[in-house]
Amino acid sequence: MGFPRIDNHHHTADGSLITKVSEGTEKDVDIAVDVAEKAFHSSWGLKASGSHRSGLLWKLAQLMERDKEELAAIEALDNGMYFESSKTIFLFS
Repeated sequence: MGFPRIDNHHHTADGSLITKVSEGTEKDVDIAVDVAEKAFHSSWGLKASGSHRSGLLWKLAQLMERDKEELAAIEALDNGMYFESSKTIFLFS
């Protein structure tokens, strides 16, 4: 069993390291799908009401709105774009 591959994400303008991300393996994906399917058919899935699911999506949207500046800055660093462009794209995607 090998170690997971680590991807280094660098700032496109100056090459500085932004972050390191561990790449999932095929086995990791299979495990995640299995767990998600079990959750859907047991503790979550059809047992969760539409209003509960919409409440969770609403909460996610609120958190993204709250942190939009930080998310846009990370996106700008990772893609080498101007912050204002990234913010506009992030807000409307």
